[in-house]
Amino acid sequence: MFPATLPRLHFAKTALIAALILGFCASLLPATQTSGDVRIYEVKGQPIEIILKDGSKPPLRVGESVPHDATIRTSATATITLIFSNGAMLAVQPGSELQVDFLTSDPARPALPATPATTHSSAVSDTDVKLKKGLIMLDVPPQNKKSNFQVTTPLGIACIRGTRFFVQSGKNLALVGVVEGKVLAQSLAGDSKMVGPGTTVAMTPAGFVEPGGAGVTLLDRTLHILQAFRAAAHNQNSATPKSPSSRASYKVSE
Repeated sequence: MFPATLPRLHFAKTALIAALILGFCASLLPATQTSGDVRIYEVKGQPIEIILKDGSKPPLRVGESVPHDATIRTSATATITLIFSNGAMLAVQPGSELQVDFLTSDPARPALPATPATTHSSAVSDTDVKLKKGLIMLDVPPQNKKSNFQVTTPLGIACIRGTRFFVQSGKNLALVGVVEGKVLAQSLAGDSKMVGPGTTVAMTPAGFVEPGGAGVTLLDRTLHILQAFRAAAHNQNSATPKSPSSRASYKVSE
C-alpha cells in the first residue's frame, strides 16, 4: 500500500496537469455524454473483486459490463482482462488495484460482444484509468482527435492516442514503458517526457529518475501478452460474420 504521506489529492493534481498538456491529452467531450461500455473478456485465478460505490461486490462473469467508477482488485495470483467499446484492451496483472472512468459521446455505438477486437474508434470518448497500485498493460487503437485516454497514478500520468504500453505503480515509484506508439508521461513534480517504442521512464515524488533494468523485463512481458491478445482478436474477428450491429464490421487496426 502507499504510505499515508501521499495525499489523495495527488490524483486530482495529476488530472489537472494532464488537462494542461495542449494538443495531446485534452478532454473535449461535448456536454452530452454517457458511461461507455467496458466488459470482462478474461479472468484467470482468484480472488478478483469488483467493488461498487455502495460497497457491494457483484459476481464476475465473462462478457458482463463493469459498472462506471467501480474499483477492481486482483490478488497475487489473479489477472483480469477488460475490453472497451472504443477498441482498447486493458490487462490487469496480479496484486493490482484500479478504477476505470470511461465516458463517451456516442451512446448509440454498438454494444461489445464477449470477444475482443482492436478497432479504430471514431466516437469521442474520455477514459481515465486510475491505477492505485500494481501493473497494467494496455493496447489502445488510434482514437478520435478530440478524445482523451490517460492512466493516472499517485506519482504522475500517461497520456496516449493509440499505442501499446504498460504502467506500474508502487511505493514512491511509477514506471511507464512503451512497446508501440508514443506516450506522454507527466510527473507529479510537473516535468514531462515523451516515451517512444522500447523505452521506459520512472517517476518518483521528486520527478523522473533512471528506470533501471526492470523496464526491459516489463517491456518484453507486455509485448508477449499484447501480441497474444491481438492474435486472439484477429482470429475471432475473422470467424465472426460481418454485420452493421457487430464491432467486427469496423476496420481492424494491424
